[in-house]
Amino acid sequence: MLICIQDGYLSLLTETGEVREDLKLPEGELGKEIEGKYNAGEDVQVSVMCAMSEEYAVAIKPCK
Repeated sequence: MLICIQDGYLSLLTETGEVREDLKLPEGELGKEIEGKYNAGEDVQVSVMCAMSEEYAVAIKPCK
């Protein structure tokens, strides 16, 4: 779950209750959509994919 965006990085609450602050806000349309929903006060979940030791935000969906 997205907690906040600060200095181009996402703060995320993981499924285990830990806070991650090391994932960059993606560039392009996805980054704009995440930032827009955050600024509008919407609660969203961010899907993160890991490949070749790198992690990226790849999708979002509304929180239930």
